[in-house]
Amino acid sequence: PVGEDVPFILPTGKPSRTKPEHMTHLRGRNLVPKTHSRIRLRGKLDVLQGHLIEAQVQASQQGLHGLVQDLGELLDLAKQIMRADVLDQDLAEVKLLGMDPAELRTASHSRWAEVTYRDGLLAARLNLIRGYVRETELAAADAYIEGERVKSPNIILTLNRMSSAAYVMVLRLLDGRYGTGEPGRGV
Repeated sequence: PVGEDVPFILPTGKPSRTKPEHMTHLRGRNLVPKTHSRIRLRGKLDVLQGHLIEAQVQASQQGLHGLVQDLGELLDLAKQIMRADVLDQDLAEVKLLGMDPAELRTASHSRWAEVTYRDGLLAARLNLIRGYVRETELAAADAYIEGERVKSPNIILTLNRMSSAAYVMVLRLLDGRYGTGEPGRGV
């Protein structure tokens, strides 16, 4: 065992007193290359959180407090996923927008709306968030799937349902359920 006086453990298990710039912490004192799939996932989660906050600012400026709250649910969940990854844990099943994973899947697959520039910047931003969630889900798949073994299946499922929730928010915005939009536009 490496003594507590050695601050870093390299991927080879070798102790190091300095942290190479091309490495970062995976857990505790354990270092990995910055190209590690879990570090890539954390970067995607950081970007996703930034986009969610940016959308909250825009929704707040438009007085769409229900949308700010719904985006806050996604933001809190992105933070929970980050925490679970750092602590090397999986997530419990979650509800988003008052729906469990099966209900979210049904809600997002039961209607279709193609977002265009005519729908406005906020609808475009929500659609972009949906895409960022999908990219984050793919990063989670790279980090957690090894052959047929899935290390943190609820994180992957939750990210999938987060993209469904973002789509449901697009539909709600287009339907005017947040206070603006053209009723019926979201199909």
